[in-house]
Amino acid sequence: MCQYVKEIHAIHRASKLFFIGKLLPWPLSSLLQRSFLRYSDETTQHALDRLFPGNKLLQATVCYLYGDYGLAPGNASWVIHALVAHHFWPGGMYPIGGAGSIARALIPCIESAGGRVLTSAHVSEILTDDKGVIGVRVHTKVLHI
Repeated sequence: MCQYVKEIHAIHRASKLFFIGKLLPWPLSSLLQRSFLRYSDETTQHALDRLFPGNKLLQATVCYLYGDYGLAPGNASWVIHALVAHHFWPGGMYPIGGAGSIARALIPCIESAGGRVLTSAHVSEILTDDKGVIGVRVHTKVLHI
């Protein structure tokens, strides 16, 4: 596990030089970008097989965040995995009341503009005019308890 953590930190440090190098002329840019690029062609799965050979449970555990970068470890870049993992190490941030509090905070704005917010409504038609979408037609279900 120690080598995994070391590589995550090394990739994070190298990424700073890589992006600074994007601002500089060649050959200086290539010198700054070299350490980052050596990791860029490796998949996450290959890196995990190298770092944790045969330990599929540990590999799966450190890949818990693969959904954040959108690809399975066999197709995902080791660099992207490392940068996302490093990003979350200080902890994730969540709004008070959970992610739904963001949507709830938008309701007054929508309603003040003349809109309505419905949940669990079946949309039967999207209404348009020559300028675009102007509304939706919904069917509401009545639940009998």
